[in-house]
Amino acid sequence: MIKNDKINTPANSQLSDEQLLAYVEGNLNDAEQHRVELWLQQSSINTDMLEGLKELAPAQTRQLVNTLHSGLQKQLRQKRKKGLQNNSYWMSVIIVLILLLCLLAYLVIFLVLKNKP
Repeated sequence: MIKNDKINTPANSQLSDEQLLAYVEGNLNDAEQHRVELWLQQSSINTDMLEGLKELAPAQTRQLVNTLHSGLQKQLRQKRKKGLQNNSYWMSVIIVLILLLCLLAYLVIFLVLKNKP
């Protein structure tokens, strides 16, 4: 498991996956346990998520978290890649349009100068 995985909370504090799993397993000190309990009070979604984690065995919980994390990372990489491909297409279109405008401006200026007596 990657230790930098954080779950953002509304109060701008963060809980790691490890902290939540340790809370479910009862392996936190009093201060950390209090922090998790404050986080749980902030949203019913947080409480529901923790209840779901408690229903699984600890080994299943860790495996599920790892599976979800790797799946989400894969989806993010695919979205970034797709976004970059989409951006490069539009950048190419814009560059071609600018070049065409420059060519048109050159031709207009050349024709105006050529037709001056």
